Amino acid sequence: MRIPYCFFPEGFVRRGASLFYWLSDFLDGLMPETEIDLKQAGMDTKSRTYIAASLFSDFILFLFIFAFILASSLKYNTKYTLAAVLIIPAAVISFIFFQQITYPKAVISQKVNGIERNLLPALRIMQVQISSGIPLYDVISAIAGGNYGGVSEQFNKVIKEINAGTHQINAFEKMAAENPSVYFQRVIWQIVTAVKSGSDLGPVLNEIVRSLSDEQIVQVQDYGSKLNPLTMFYMLLVVIVPALSVTFLVVIGSFISLSSSTLKLLFWGMYAAVLIFQLFFMSMISSNRPSMV
Repeated sequence: MRIPYCFFPEGFVRRGASLFYWLSDFLDGLMPETEIDLKQAGMDTKSRTYIAASLFSDFILFLFIFAFILASSLKYNTKYTLAAVLIIPAAVISFIFFQQITYPKAVISQKVNGIERNLLPALRIMQVQISSGIPLYDVISAIAGGNYGGVSEQFNKVIKEINAGTHQINAFEKMAAENPSVYFQRVIWQIVTAVKSGSDLGPVLNEIVRSLSDEQIVQVQDYGSKLNPLTMFYMLLVVIVPALSVTFLVVIGSFISLSSSTLKLLFWGMYAAVLIFQLFFMSMISSNRPSMV
């Protein structure tokens, strides 16, 4: 059971989670999507247990932070009130709990990107091999053993289930139902429908590849249209405004006799603001990148 910011052994956390089942049941009712998120993220645990384990881990961490701040306050005779000593660890723990609850969604997002980025190349290989008369099982075995990221991982699960005795169609249906990628689900359901109806998979795959290629082009065009205003915004706030601000500060500083330390503080503050905005801009560019590119 993977829980971010959990620094304690898994067995200890699982045993202590029972103390917070009463609260996790309440939170689980408020966040029913957590169960689905955990399943799609590949985390083999119930939402009730995951939330309770997170609460127990956070409670122990809260006690550590509270004890550290209280001991520091008493040792150095600072003027921290009891309310401040409680508020600081409570704020930290609230942030950590929010990260723990949203962690499955972050894992799902990474899985979706890994699948959709490799989906079109894998389908093109499948298209060629199916058209050559190779059976579907052998095709997905080849893709499972290939270097196709999340697609290979998903097909590898299907191969294991088929080898364990599960019918091929049932294995595909289960994979589609539990997969978080909409495009991958659509592809698998089309393949399942074609296999059930006894249709030739070659034309079906040709249509799927053509449709996804068109979707990829649309995503790239949308991404380019978003980059144009973002680039202008970036040039304005990171290049033009800082350059004008430096000139303005130099001129104003000579008129009102600002001290060198004040000017240095202003310049370093401007540098920090520009750096933070650049990191924010890079994050925005990365988050808006098309999933199929």
